[in-house]
Amino acid sequence: MRAAYSIHYLLLALAGFHLTPWVRAEDFDLKDQDVVAFFGDSNIEWGTVPQIVENYTNLRFPERKVLVYNAGKAGDTALEAAAWRLEHDVFERTPKPNKLFVIFGLNDLCWGNLSTAEFEENKRFHIGAIRDIIKACNRQSPPVRAYILPYPTVEKPAPEKLKANSWLRGVHTLTQKGSALAELFQAARTTALELGAQVLEVDTPEAEKSGRQTSEDGGHRNPHGNLVWAAAILKALKAPAEVSSVHISVVGTPRVVSASNAEVTGLKESGPARQGVEFQRKDFGLPFVSSGFDFRGVNPTIQQATPVDEFSVYTLRVEGLVDGWYSIQAGEGIITQEGGISSKELEKGVNLARMGFNSSEVRSPWAGLSLQLQWNSEAKYRLEEMGKDLEWSGLWLQNYKQRRKQLDRAIENLSEESRAFVAPRAIPFAIRKL
Repeated sequence: MRAAYSIHYLLLALAGFHLTPWVRAEDFDLKDQDVVAFFGDSNIEWGTVPQIVENYTNLRFPERKVLVYNAGKAGDTALEAAAWRLEHDVFERTPKPNKLFVIFGLNDLCWGNLSTAEFEENKRFHIGAIRDIIKACNRQSPPVRAYILPYPTVEKPAPEKLKANSWLRGVHTLTQKGSALAELFQAARTTALELGAQVLEVDTPEAEKSGRQTSEDGGHRNPHGNLVWAAAILKALKAPAEVSSVHISVVGTPRVVSASNAEVTGLKESGPARQGVEFQRKDFGLPFVSSGFDFRGVNPTIQQATPVDEFSVYTLRVEGLVDGWYSIQAGEGIITQEGGISSKELEKGVNLARMGFNSSEVRSPWAGLSLQLQWNSEAKYRLEEMGKDLEWSGLWLQNYKQRRKQLDRAIENLSEESRAFVAPRAIPFAIRKL
């Protein structure tokens, strides 16, 4: 089957994934030496958004050392988190976060009936807690930069779930009063700006545009929903669309026309004139190939197009090839599908990011690295959960702080290992006529 790779981004647009405006790599808001904590409820603790953001950053910006903590806890409201967890789960971590992403709202509302009086009371509690969190961040030395984020969209629970408990009935009520979460965020937004905190305007698309994003209960994100949410956060953080690009001409002596965030060495013809080329491509950033990995399951779910792909434009353009169909080899694997890719598509330029990655095999080096980072993330996630278990028994453990530091050291070591995996190195490429 001959692959039409040039329509990849058209398919993304049709699926409701809006391509990000052109931004520069230096605009991305996670900088070298940043330590970021995602502070939220079960959608943070059980979800994969912190891991996706960290893995994307490691691959796209290997020169930046960025560590991300998952400081989510199932069932939490902003009030409970501010009172009981902010010190243990954020300020006492080693290394200590310098950026805090604060994401609460669903539990703050869903245990009530959303009557006007109760909603106003819950809103006051929520805003007071957000104020306390920001003030605590400002008191740190040096100050921790707080980011307030809106809660992602909720959806109607399955009808048979509504009898389970009042929380699910609360989610159902929220879908009928869709402005309640937005109203809560706007109040938190005003407070955050008054106190000098950052507000990330995260625009999570509605399910009608991108497919269902939650499980049957309507409140917890499914694997697709985590990818949609992570993509929206990356966009708000000004993640650039382009990873790197290489443009080669084989007209006459093969030459590099241009290379962005990459360098090409060892360029030479392969086979008859203008029917093949070989080179080494060293990229100073690689695409994150998202798989829909869900820590609550076992195996990755390979998706052919995901919202995070809009930040993985990894292109190759080869002009001057003899008309025909070509294979592309990257590393040890052929990444084109059976039948190859046309010289016309190569002349226009193709996005290589998702080539060689499907439900049965991983053939591209960058896809293999993406999966390796996701498995590292699972191990890191388990260590985070061990740390939270220590908190429950902390009052009875005389060496609680020492044990927590040991876990933090292991988490940091896993992040260092992930960065070592993705250190820039040359990948051999070969393009040959079929």
